[in-house]
Amino acid sequence: MTTVNVLGHLSVVADDERALVLAPQSRRLLALLASSPGQSLDREFLAEGLWGAADTAHLRSLQVHISHLRSALGREVIESGDQGYCLMIEGEAIDEVRFRSLIADGQEALVHAHYDDAITLLAEGLDLWRGEPYADLTCDAISARRAGLRELRFSAEDAHLRARVEMVRNPSDAESVIPLCAHRLAEQPFRESRVILQMRCLMAAGRLTDAVNVAADFRRHVLARVGIEPGPEFAEVAARIMRRDPALMPAAWRSRVDVPAYLTPLVQRDGEHELAVALLKWNSVRLLCVTGEPGVGKTRVAAAVAETIGHGFPGGVTWLGQEQVSDPDRALACIAQTLDLTGPPSDLRQRVPAVLGRRRTLVVLDGVEGEAVKRCVAVLLSSGPLVSVLTTGVQRLGLASEHELHLRPLSTEASEDLVRELVRTMGGFSDHVDTEALTEARGLPLALEHLAIDLLSGGVRA
Repeated sequence: MTTVNVLGHLSVVADDERALVLAPQSRRLLALLASSPGQSLDREFLAEGLWGAADTAHLRSLQVHISHLRSALGREVIESGDQGYCLMIEGEAIDEVRFRSLIADGQEALVHAHYDDAITLLAEGLDLWRGEPYADLTCDAISARRAGLRELRFSAEDAHLRARVEMVRNPSDAESVIPLCAHRLAEQPFRESRVILQMRCLMAAGRLTDAVNVAADFRRHVLARVGIEPGPEFAEVAARIMRRDPALMPAAWRSRVDVPAYLTPLVQRDGEHELAVALLKWNSVRLLCVTGEPGVGKTRVAAAVAETIGHGFPGGVTWLGQEQVSDPDRALACIAQTLDLTGPPSDLRQRVPAVLGRRRTLVVLDGVEGEAVKRCVAVLLSSGPLVSVLTTGVQRLGLASEHELHLRPLSTEASEDLVRELVRTMGGFSDHVDTEALTEARGLPLALEHLAIDLLSGGVRA
């Protein structure tokens, strides 16, 4: 697919990834056509955009340059109509269209507090920016479009910076984001949204004096330039920082991603992993129960899922093992501890949902069994739509709201592949595994891990 890039001086990349070299006027004409892909543009509009006039001579010159573009791009790429010409390529083949789409998606993710997705989408969109849009053109219509794109870029940078700040979990995270805050503010030193984010980040890093100094410097510069005080939002945030208002801390502040660590990667469970991630990340289900017989890898899959999505949740991941979930009141007390809450069980049953439900959080209950745990799950689900629960157990809980993901033992072929991968990961090599040993493992990942260890130590014939 031929791609046309207008966020900077125009460039064209052919299907075979060759950069096409066009004459200056042909580049300018293509840039005009690319401003409205799939739409017919009047000949007069195109001529005026190129030369500032649309007399007979210019219209004839336009036909010549259209012919040159067709020779370079293919005749079917530019269609002729009664009134003008139309660039017949998909919108996604033009970087401006991709830029607008990625920024819109990123800003939508930010609205819904999907900060990790916002960071990814906005960064991908901003990476498309190579310089002044439509730099080859000077006509008034394109100048207005250029200004609009420039402001969209600034707002995208603001949104990306906000998403980065909201995902700060501790002072160390804050210190790592402060240089980006300073860089963005230096680029647009009178943009209030950027100075507010820098002040919040400095406060999270424990640098309250620096945050106050930044506020004072900004106020002084605004007064010197325009002669008026900064806006009311800035004044309010500055006052709240002086009071050390905890509500200004990032959305992810003091959250953790508590997930068991494994030395080997998850293998042979890609489908189950991807399904669970999709269901929980996008809140398609709020209670996902991973079930299967002992040793089938329920905890391992749950850990991989939590690791994948937990870093993108402002509330992180709270992981409770089998000993903790066996007693509902103890489980609730453990969750309360992560929220800095204390009190009797009757009190915590009211307070935990209220605090837990303020931000997107995943709670994992590993090794659930019995009827008693249902009470704990019910309390967690009462936290509201921002809290998702992932459980593992031999059987489903039997709640109406649950979605079951049942893990089956691996096939013989998949079992052998898993053993080979585990051996390779642990620094060994095996091109064949004894069939009898595989049969005894019954396709259970836990038994297959032991088999891989035996292979490394020479205890099983390979």
